[in-house]
Amino acid sequence: MQLPEEEGAELLSIGNDWFAVLSDFGICRVISFCGLELYQFSTNRPIVSMCAYEHLLCLVFHDTLPILKN
Repeated sequence: MQLPEEEGAELLSIGNDWFAVLSDFGICRVISFCGLELYQFSTNRPIVSMCAYEHLLCLVFHDTLPILKN
């Protein structure tokens, strides 16, 4: 499995028999250990963290835009 040249890996999580890669374009790919892409989806929110446990994948994201103090 190789990401397209214009994409870079931001986050990686490993489950029981799969792993998930989140690219800097916000595309999450779930891939089996034998190399088959099981799922692909995109997010429209900034992902902060990603973790996996057995057959579960958890994405942590910002719900609103951050407020900057001036």
